[in-house]
Amino acid sequence: MKYFVLNHKMNLSYPEILTYKEQIQKLDISNVHFVVVPSFPYLPLFKDASYGVGSQNVAFRAYGALTGEVSALQLSSLGVTYTIVAHSERRQIMKETDADFIQKIELLLQTNIRPIFCIGETETEREQGKTNDVLASQIEGVFSSFDTSNLQSIILAYEPVWAIGTGKVARNEDIEETVSNIKEFVSTHYHVDLPVLYGGSVNPSNIASLEVVPNIDGYLIGGASLDPKKIEEMLKEVR
Repeated sequence: MKYFVLNHKMNLSYPEILTYKEQIQKLDISNVHFVVVPSFPYLPLFKDASYGVGSQNVAFRAYGALTGEVSALQLSSLGVTYTIVAHSERRQIMKETDADFIQKIELLLQTNIRPIFCIGETETEREQGKTNDVLASQIEGVFSSFDTSNLQSIILAYEPVWAIGTGKVARNEDIEETVSNIKEFVSTHYHVDLPVLYGGSVNPSNIASLEVVPNIDGYLIGGASLDPKKIEEMLKEVR
């Protein structure tokens, strides 16, 4: 089954999330690994959910004086089983680095939370033919700090930075080639076969065409994840 990961980002009010939860409870999610990734304040609402629950971030320390942060242990106690790491918004806006990602992944693995590790190139990097080099560098910068047994728990998410929230979607042949290159690189250099999700303006109008792309193991969905009707439409297309 494919992963179907819904990243709410910083959206939905408390009344809206209550309605949202009621509506997605009615969906047929039997054909996917369904994962909801709400904002931090709403995680307790999903503690006993029958589907996967993820967080959008985690602190790079285990506990202590770090105002405003949330630890892996705290997330685990709320039933969180997935955490997004290295999203392009964290890389670009929050200026997080490989060192931050390594610390976060170490703590997540210690608490049996699966990291969803995001990689992706900018539009300029793609135009310059640097996509493979950029993705390899992003992977190497983190994976080189872990052994094979730990890497097996990681899920990769390929999100072209220029496609996130823009409505642009990479061409199917480019996605197929890039995902194949990612899998080959990871298998050759780290001897693991990891699932690779695709993200970047995935929505009801394009998910059917994405479904024909080989090697995609699921989707990391942003804007369209906020609307249960759109979720239902997309679920009908996933095989």
